[in-house]
Amino acid sequence: MADFVLTSQEIGRVVQFVAPGFFARLAYEGRFPRAERTSLNTIIWSVAASLPLVALSNQLAGWFGIRIDATSWQYVAVLLTPALLVGYAVAALRSIPRTRKVLGRLGLHHQPDGSLYAMALLSLPRDTVVVLELLDGRM
Repeated sequence: MADFVLTSQEIGRVVQFVAPGFFARLAYEGRFPRAERTSLNTIIWSVAASLPLVALSNQLAGWFGIRIDATSWQYVAVLLTPALLVGYAVAALRSIPRTRKVLGRLGLHHQPDGSLYAMALLSLPRDTVVVLELLDGRM
C-alpha cells in the first residue's frame, strides 16, 4: 500500500478554502458572540463563506501583482485581510437599525445583539447551572 503524503502546497490549498470563511466568522463573532458551534457546522460554514472570499482575494492578488500561492505570506495576507474586514463589515451592517427592520420584514427576526447578559451566558459551557436573583429577591 502506497503512503499518502501531502506536500505543503497541497495542505495550503485545502486551508486556502477554509481559513477565509473561518476568519470572517471570527471577526463577525467579535461583534456578535454566540454559543460554540459543532466542528462540522464550523467547517461547512467556513468552506461556503470562503468561496467568494477566495475569488475576491485572487482578484486583489492579481491587481497587486502577488503570486497566488498558499505558502506565500503576501498571498496569505491578501487572503485573510479581506476576510476579517468583510466579517467585521457584515457585523457592523447587521447592527444598523434599518438593516434589522429589513431583515425583520424578510422573516429574519433573530437579533444577534451581544448584551452583557447574553455574552456572559454564551461563554459558559452547555451543562452549567445558572441561578438568577432578581431585585425583588426571587430566584
